[in-house]
Amino acid sequence: MWLRSARFDLAFILLPTLLTGLLAAVPSPGTDGGLPAFLLLVVAIDVAHVWCTLWRTWLDPEGRTRFARLLGTVPLLVVSAAALVAALWPGRFWTVMAYVAAFHFVRQAAGIAMLYRKASGQSLRVPGARLEWWAVQCTCLATLAYWHVTARPFAWFVPGDFLVLPPWVLPPVLLASGLVVGAHLWARVRGPPNPGGDLWFLANAASWVGAVVFARSDLGFTLANVVGHGVPYLALVWIYSRRVPLALFLVVPVALALGEEALWDIFLWHDHLPLGVDGWVPVASAILAVPQLTHYVLDGYIWKERATVAG
Repeated sequence: MWLRSARFDLAFILLPTLLTGLLAAVPSPGTDGGLPAFLLLVVAIDVAHVWCTLWRTWLDPEGRTRFARLLGTVPLLVVSAAALVAALWPGRFWTVMAYVAAFHFVRQAAGIAMLYRKASGQSLRVPGARLEWWAVQCTCLATLAYWHVTARPFAWFVPGDFLVLPPWVLPPVLLASGLVVGAHLWARVRGPPNPGGDLWFLANAASWVGAVVFARSDLGFTLANVVGHGVPYLALVWIYSRRVPLALFLVVPVALALGEEALWDIFLWHDHLPLGVDGWVPVASAILAVPQLTHYVLDGYIWKERATVAG
């Protein structure tokens, strides 16, 4: 019923996701948290969880063998795609990135629900599993639909990255999502116990609603969005790679994240470092987006071939 244990899952997967969602509205409008929030939330969690995929792939002997073809082709494919978008559609590069990222976030939430379902001994090939899969995603998609028709005081990456949709889009999305979620909750009341999966459903819903609907600032959105996505992923990889010393497990991705963000700042943002290089935005964007996009693609495969996460 748990990916590792009740105590571990509550401490590092379920409660961080739930509590940051509930706290998303606390930071006042206009608050971004400054450099400390950037280093903790963006670098040490958001970007570091991307690099943490190394522990499941290139830095894992079994992963290198199992996913050898993907590891050799995905980075080349994503840098080609990113370069094409940056060259042909530079004004919408971050729009494409935002939608790819949102898709990945939604799919990860549903994927974790399926991991809990596996851990509880329930089949993934029955209608109830497909209903749960869609119910988790509907909670995310409903909040994204709200974002697309309601001005929010934050952005996923840069202001204006999401498109603006007419208000009439929202009611049918909420209705359809409500029906799917209601059917899932009714099935859970009548189904076998799965406390981890049920708590994950609640925590994920709180994280998305808190981040998108109730957050009043960039800090509130980042707190719920980044913690609710990045911390559970770090915990999942640690469960799989716990033979690696914890200090090394954390230091490697954080150090790589610091290096990546320094390059983003030098070539694009010019926010924190005194050194700035201009004129390389399309090239730098395409190259520096490779770790993130590679993580998005690989994450769709690396958890599918293992019956359970905890060993």
